[in-house]
Amino acid sequence: MAIRLVVRGPSGTDAIADIVFEFDQQRVVIGRGTGADVRLPRSTVSEHHATIRLDANGFVLVDESSTNGTFIDGVRLVPGRPKILRDTDTIRISSFFLSFQKTAMPLGEAPSVERTAALARRIVRELLDPAGYAQQPAELLVIDGPNQGDKLVLPPAPARLIVGRSETADLMLTDADASREHLEIIRDFEGTLIRDLESKNGMFINDKPMRERRLRDRDEVVIGATLMAYADPADAAVRSLEGQPDVVAEATEAMLVPAGTAKVELPEVAPAPEPEPAQHLARKSATPKRKSLSSDAFIYIFAGVVLLASIIALFVLLRAR
Repeated sequence: MAIRLVVRGPSGTDAIADIVFEFDQQRVVIGRGTGADVRLPRSTVSEHHATIRLDANGFVLVDESSTNGTFIDGVRLVPGRPKILRDTDTIRISSFFLSFQKTAMPLGEAPSVERTAALARRIVRELLDPAGYAQQPAELLVIDGPNQGDKLVLPPAPARLIVGRSETADLMLTDADASREHLEIIRDFEGTLIRDLESKNGMFINDKPMRERRLRDRDEVVIGATLMAYADPADAAVRSLEGQPDVVAEATEAMLVPAGTAKVELPEVAPAPEPEPAQHLARKSATPKRKSLSSDAFIYIFAGVVLLASIIALFVLLRAR
């Protein structure tokens, strides 16, 4: 049984197309590190954040004592305790929502390290800061050779560009050792692929002869006497997170819900009465409480009044004699 994980941001509509990871294996690691099968490039994601594995109960999810926790449908998992995954469960890790799906359909090749990195770059470009990275496109810069200083700004996917001596090339070189159409650059949703077009002198990437390669930030490409450097801000952002310590998420992250989730309305509760001031309470406690007179007390008082009246009458009689 294979599984599919569809990665989305809080809005649910950030990506140009679904960012999909598909696996036909018994263990899938989710995290920020280079060893993860699903790389989520954010500092609030731990290097090895969580694991999906197949056991006797089916697929389960385990939080690997991550800094900011793993959630299924809004409930935080107990670290180290497996939680059974149901089809269409929503897993939240940091600000990412992963829709879990089981599928019986045959899958292609298992995601390679390079494809996993390419999908991480897509997440950066399309989920974390799509507006910012749209203003920082990938570029191919000529840093040495006859055309030093020229550059080719790469458009968003899908696109195909040509580099060579041809006047119709997207990056026209005056290098005599370059073929008219020396290489092609293919922009797809996974990044930038560069391919040699059966040129006479070939292509070298990072000093190694190659027919094609998916470019990474700071790769160097040589054709003839021309040295070019590839610059990709999204890839640089992914690399900058490697080996860094986790960052504790802000409190607002705990309030994130996937798009389309109805907010739970809490019932109104009558406000509790305000407590009386302490000084007022002290005065009340110091004031003796009045007690109603009992029948015995009334008799004692009446007898005292009669006795007092008798003494006064006797005193008057003695004075009169």
